[in-house]
Amino acid sequence: MTTVEPGQDIGQAIRLMVSKRIGGLPVVREGELVGIITESDVVQGLVCLKLFVLQQLFFYQLRQLYLDEIAFHFQVVLSNL
Repeated sequence: MTTVEPGQDIGQAIRLMVSKRIGGLPVVREGELVGIITESDVVQGLVCLKLFVLQQLFFYQLRQLYLDEIAFHFQVVLSNL
């Protein structure tokens, strides 16, 4: 039976599922079943990762706009001195 261990690289688990054409893998620690990772878990993780990256990009862009606005107002104040 093909299994993975807790903490094992998720990429390895995905490659195993693809190469063995299976939809899930038992997660085993010291011979004891501690969980199961499924295709659905992988997809859900990728969706969460994508949303996190998009959120970080959005906040980065907002911060840049805010900093640009501050710089503009600072220049206006300096030019009026």
